[in-house]
Amino acid sequence: MVKLRLRTSRREEALDVTDRVRRAVAASGVREGTCTVFAPHTTCAIAVNEGHDPAVIEDFLNHIRELVPREAGFEHAEGNSDSHIKALLVGPSATVPVSDCCVRSRASHPSMDTVPAAGSTLTTCPSTFFGAPFTHSADFGCVAV
Repeated sequence: MVKLRLRTSRREEALDVTDRVRRAVAASGVREGTCTVFAPHTTCAIAVNEGHDPAVIEDFLNHIRELVPREAGFEHAEGNSDSHIKALLVGPSATVPVSDCCVRSRASHPSMDTVPAAGSTLTTCPSTFFGAPFTHSADFGCVAV
């Protein structure tokens, strides 16, 4: 397993980890299989979505803040209840196929569904892995099998 350490600059932030995932898959030597990106922290999440337009992820963050406001009278006493709920809604992992050493994602446009492994040429790919620590920096695991 490859560990990816993420540092955030805001309390809620989505970080594009696609290139790091690509490099991990390429280094693994896996040609056919799956790649799972997992966040072991209970206030972090992983998602796969469009990376071409940054407004998509900003819309997501703005909407999830509205759905789960920071101060909502939670019983959990640490002051980060909203972060736990946001992470539960998004989920701790994403698994995508690896084919011919490339990470592939169903969220991609059919004509652009290949995210080449490191060392290959990439024009644009709308499908992006996002690590979303909702309260702090975090470690994420990336496994290709």
